[in-house]
Amino acid sequence: MSRKKKALLSASRSGQTQLSMLSQTIWPNVRPSTAIDAVMEGAERLEDQSKAMQSVLSFYIYREAKKIMRHKTKVNRVDALNKLPELLRPHVKKEVERLWNTNK
Repeated sequence: MSRKKKALLSASRSGQTQLSMLSQTIWPNVRPSTAIDAVMEGAERLEDQSKAMQSVLSFYIYREAKKIMRHKTKVNRVDALNKLPELLRPHVKKEVERLWNTNK
């Protein structure tokens, strides 16, 4: 039996779920929600996150881009983009541009 299976088996016996064991493996130091909040609030850079966390954050960036695209005028869209934290703004802008070009 592999180490991973043994760890999951012992964890399930101790009351931990497989999901919590998996999340501890992927994000050993920080809770995912804490890391997501830090990046989305501009306290941490996206590039400093693990590949797994960057993948998760891509959905949140997509969601922010969709919010910006709901504005009717270009001025309103630019204002909404400028209200985002400076560290997050280029990623959302890139996603807005990608979505804008695919909707044409």
